[in-house]
Amino acid sequence: MPFSMVLHIRLMEDCTDKEFHGAIAYNALKDVLKQYAQGCSPEQAEKIIRTYTYSPLFVGERSHRPLSEERVIRPKSLCWLRISALEEEISTNIYNSLYHNVVTNQIPALQTDVGELHVERALSNPSSGHPWVTLLSQEELYNQASSEENEVLFDFVSPTLFVHRGMLTPLPIPHNIYSQLGKLWNQSAPQYQIPEETLEALGKHVTIIAFKDLATGVQPVGGGKNRVGFIGKVRVRIVGTKDAELIKYFNLLSDVAFYVGLGQAIQSGCGMTRRIPRGKWDVLRDFLR
Repeated sequence: MPFSMVLHIRLMEDCTDKEFHGAIAYNALKDVLKQYAQGCSPEQAEKIIRTYTYSPLFVGERSHRPLSEERVIRPKSLCWLRISALEEEISTNIYNSLYHNVVTNQIPALQTDVGELHVERALSNPSSGHPWVTLLSQEELYNQASSEENEVLFDFVSPTLFVHRGMLTPLPIPHNIYSQLGKLWNQSAPQYQIPEETLEALGKHVTIIAFKDLATGVQPVGGGKNRVGFIGKVRVRIVGTKDAELIKYFNLLSDVAFYVGLGQAIQSGCGMTRRIPRGKWDVLRDFLR
């Protein structure tokens, strides 16, 4: 069951002198999540947990940009972080267990290297209205993918970078985006395999037609290390083909980005990406002309 859950937390001590790096969510949740991977060996559980994506820390109830290393967080500040997954069977158990234990106060706090995080609530239903919360099956994800919509607007929220020809590349190259998404989808949803030649065709037919607020971002990832990548909105279009199947996979993989992130260090807060729904494009009318 692909899911994206948001946890509202409060910092319980003065953290002004601490480094708030992008791996905080992973470090806080990994041991808790492993407990829910029933039927798996410790090695299998570790592998599964590392395939999930974990957001950076966001200050405020609905803030849209992650905390930068310059920001000061006051004690008792309300923050949020996110965990998401595309894998189906084990994720269902983990999702149910985590949500149940949060709402029954069996996980009152998470211990991290920046102090104690008190868990206030878990948002797991799209009816919450939070833009980073959703819940549906792989079948629903596959079936809802349009065979007609030929454009996608991505919002790259945290710094995103790829390895391209052996080098780190902080650029939104369509081939890199869709080849990674296709690989992750095929690993997680073997019943809906996308042929390799189709993925290659996507890389050739998808092009960038506009971008807005594209900039370089820096994401601390722990241990005093930073990752440099791009952030901003990127509009892409599938061109030179009217193949309905290819367009469907274009839309499917564009939706998948929400669950798996993009690029390197997605367990450390990098590559947090979402597709902006077509119904919300009006607010960006000038950009979309």
